[in-house]
Amino acid sequence: MTIGKAIRIVRSIRGLSQKQLAERVNCDHSYISLLESGKREPSWATLNQISASLQITTARLVDIAAASEDALLGVD
Repeated sequence: MTIGKAIRIVRSIRGLSQKQLAERVNCDHSYISLLESGKREPSWATLNQISASLQITTARLVDIAAASEDALLGVD
């Protein structure tokens, strides 16, 4: 999984739109879209802002990104 997919998953769980997350991070919503689609990679500073906005630690967000999708779904 990519960091973008992890952002999308947590954003969805938190019930935020891309626009709402972008407002919290102070960036354009198209940037969030690019991150989630894997077309851009965030800097560590931006990743920290996104994590804080999603109320999750950066380390946990990276852990989610490192996990396989099957592992997150409990599928063996």
